[in-house]
Formats: sequence, C-alpha cells, structure tokens
Amino acid sequence: MLERKLKKAIAQILLIIAIATVTIISIPAGKVYASTLEPANDQKIEYRAISQEVVNGKKQLIIEVRIRKLKFKGIDLRLQYNTALLTPSNIETNAAIDVNDADGIPSNYTYINGFEKYMDMLEIEGTTGELRMVYSILGEDERTGTNNYYKEETANQPIVEVADEAIIGKISFQMEDETAITTDDIKLKTGSTSPTTGIKVVTSESNNYQAQSLFEFTLDLKSKNANLKKIEISNGNNEEGNYRSYDLNPTFDKDTLEYETKIVEYIDSVNLKTQAEDAKSTIKIKYPKKDKNGKTERDNNGNIVYEEKKITDTSQEIQEKIELNKLGEEDTIIEITVTAEKQEIQKTYKIHIKRPYGKIKGKIQLGNGLKESMDGSYGITMNYVADLRIYKQDQINWDDIIQGNLSLDDVDSEQTEKTTKSDDEGNYEIYVIPGKYDFYAERQGFLADITSKITINENDEIDLGTKILYEGDADRSGIIDLNDTIEIVNSMGASKGDSIYSEKYDFGQKGYVSLDDMVSVVGNLYKTIKIKKYTG
Repeated sequence: MLERKLKKAIAQILLIIAIATVTIISIPAGKVYASTLEPANDQKIEYRAISQEVVNGKKQLIIEVRIRKLKFKGIDLRLQYNTALLTPSNIETNAAIDVNDADGIPSNYTYINGFEKYMDMLEIEGTTGELRMVYSILGEDERTGTNNYYKEETANQPIVEVADEAIIGKISFQMEDETAITTDDIKLKTGSTSPTTGIKVVTSESNNYQAQSLFEFTLDLKSKNANLKKIEISNGNNEEGNYRSYDLNPTFDKDTLEYETKIVEYIDSVNLKTQAEDAKSTIKIKYPKKDKNGKTERDNNGNIVYEEKKITDTSQEIQEKIELNKLGEEDTIIEITVTAEKQEIQKTYKIHIKRPYGKIKGKIQLGNGLKESMDGSYGITMNYVADLRIYKQDQINWDDIIQGNLSLDDVDSEQTEKTTKSDDEGNYEIYVIPGKYDFYAERQGFLADITSKITINENDEIDLGTKILYEGDADRSGIIDLNDTIEIVNSMGASKGDSIYSEKYDFGQKGYVSLDDMVSVVGNLYKTIKIKKYTG
C-alpha cells in the first residue's frame, strides 16, 4: 500500500515537472505574464470516439486524438470521464489498467503517424474519474525522428505545427456493454489549480490557449467495416461427386479487392457465395444482364449491360446464381460493393471469371452444284444450315459406322460437348474450351462429314475449310445406295403437309419431292460418309 502511494506521489511530482516543462517559460526582462490567446472556431483538440468493438470479451472504445490548425510546444488536459461506463484499458488487449502504474507512456495510449518518434505523454489519474494527460516534445537526445508537423522556430526550439488536421494518437477505454456512450461522458474538468479551465496549450514562450472551446469530445461510432468475410465461386451443384469450387487468384483476403478465376468446362452459370464481416453493412452485387434466352445484353455501342442486386440483410451468408458470358465473349465480371454502416465508406471487390477457349470455324456446302441448280431451275435460294456437334475425342469409334457396327441413331444418343448450327450461308464459328475433339456435321438427307483428332489450345483458331455434304443418304446409313432410291421413289410428288413428305427427301428445299431429287441420289450413288483425321 505504501509502495503504491509512493509511486503515485512520484508520478504527481513528475506531472508537475512535465507541466512546468511545457508551461514555465524563461520570461524576458520586462515581461511578467504570458498572454492567453483566444482560439478561432476551426482550431480544435478533438477526442473522436471511432469504434466500439468487443475485444477479449469486453467492449473496447477507441478514441482518436485529432489536432486542427494549432501549433504547440505542449498540451495539458484535465479530463473527467464516466467511471460507471469507462475504464482505461490496454490499447492492444483491452485489459483494464491503472495508468498511475505506467513507467512510460501508459498502454491505453499510443502515438501514431510519426508523432511517436518525438513526443512524450504523461498520464495521471487523480480523483475518481479524473484523468490528467500531458503531451510534450521529447528532449533532443530522446527523439528517434520527426514527421512533417515537427518544426524548429529557432535552433533546438521544437514545436508541433498542424496547418490542417492531424491524428496524433489513440486512446483505449474498456466499456460496459449495455450502456451507450454520450458526449458528456468525457469532458474537461475545471479546478483551482492550473489549468483552471481544464486545458492549456502552450504555443510559445509568451502565448498559450486556455479556452474550453478548444476541446471537444465527439462520437463517430457508426461501423466503418466494409469488409467481406469470404468469396467463393462454385458450380453450385451439391449432388454427390459433382460439386466443384473454383480457386480465386490471389487467395481471398478481405483487403485484396481484385481476383480472377478460370473455368475450363462447359457450364452456363456459377454460384457466388459471399458474406459481410459486419451485419450492419449492405451489399450490392453487379453482374452481366441476360435476356430471356440467356444472351448477354448490350447497349447501342456494344458494351455489356449490367444489372445490380442490393442485399440489406447481411447477417447470413449470401448465395447468388450468376449467368456466365458465353465462350468467346468477354470475361464475366462480378462486382461486390460493400457499404459500411457509415455510408461514406465502401469497398468494391471485383472478380474476373475467365473462360479459356479456342475456335473451330469453317463452311458447310450442301451438294456440289445443287444450290446453283435450284436457283436456275426453280428460282429457289437454298440455305446451307446444317447441324454441327462437338464430341470428345475417341468417345466414338467412327469406323464402326462404315463397318455397320454403329448407326447414326446411336451417335445421336452420345453426349455432346457443344451443339450448334451453321448460318444460312453455311458459315460457323464454334468456341470450345482447350481439349481434344471430334467434329460432326450433318443435315437430314445428306451424308455426314466427320473430322476427328482435333487438338485445340487456348486462343487457337482452327479452320476446317469448306465441307461438302452430299445429298442422298435418306436412311442415314452412311452410304447412298439403292435403299435411298427406293425411299425417294416412295415419296415422289409428296408436298409439305403430306404425311409422307419429309425434308430428308427434298434436297433442294423446294417444298416437294421431284425427279430432281432422284437424279441427285443416282448422281451420288455409293458415296459414303466422310471420316478423316485433322492434320492441321
């Protein structure tokens, strides 16, 4: 007990010395008193409460010490705080402390922004709830550096000069959980000893401020947390064995705002899973807009149109299905904007979903001279639309078709990687993920054409040239033979709308089966399905 009282007495003596250091001045001859200045309205020492979070099981109040438009050699504050609500605490651990036991700067306070290099702090707790805080400049031998606010008016006469605003330090208090803090819970305490107003700011050998208007305690406690806790991209399929997540690069970190992931598979959508760190924040998700057919919408300049979804309940994990841009289109970009409870604070996380691809292109021609014949004889403009399919390489043994061990109906039942059609002119471009493929082209009544052993890497463009599909394979046997002629004969004269009419017999797209179709079969008799390996 005696030791504690002795330490406190020594601390009080040190306080007197410290105050004297910053307030006692060498009075030039003929001068007796220092001048008391009146501060301008924009000059302040502000204690701003900026956060109250639970740390180690107790709520912790953090206060920033802000200086505005002041220069000073030292500051002496006598504060009164609400002891029913606040207890000085270690700024790192939030453990309650006795500031009088500190050998140096008490652990409830820390200088920041370079002020720690040359400033000292003496803190003494007097009567209940009375906290004396003396800010001073260290001696020349004790300084480890300076910052932009450190000035020397004359040699070895340092002063701190803040022309705008500076945050010089932070203070920590442990708080009672259920009580809300107010601006009356920390204030200046007047007294009969200096500083009688509770505040003294020494600016020079002959001037100081003592006006209470110079100090204010303010609250800025709306959460400033605009962090995400997680971002996950997956295929969203929870069926056994089918769920896949896609790695983010770099690995998610709440302070990293931009990511990319690569998806090398044929999927149309992904599942976005995310969560805010703070349930008081809101989230807005922005992603490419799709029309009712799943096509990416664009503006008049061809730019992708985006839509936004705002989520106000961020207390739970958020899941959102995102439709991807098609292979060959731009990256799918997702933006997640988190707005803190303090609305001015936002973070936007951006995810680039890349879909590596190569391109297979070419042209389909129906018959050799068939289009010209139809145009000349009937004035008909044929289209060259054909069905196109991409299969995995070696998925189908195409030679089995020639040997009669595999029908085209069997081929129809095989899983495709991509399906599409050529346009009216027969042109096509098919975007595929890097891999090994077989290409299949067919139109009803025409021999199919197959190109196997295609290897395509990212950004490859493979041109298969013009493929001629010969008319006459009405029964899809892979060979034009007498069976096809019989089918044509049996449907001769049939028109669209007749029960026996079929496009597979009307090669010239006339709308009816005629002698021209029989001539085509006879002209192509014994032609077979074309199967060749791609050689580049």
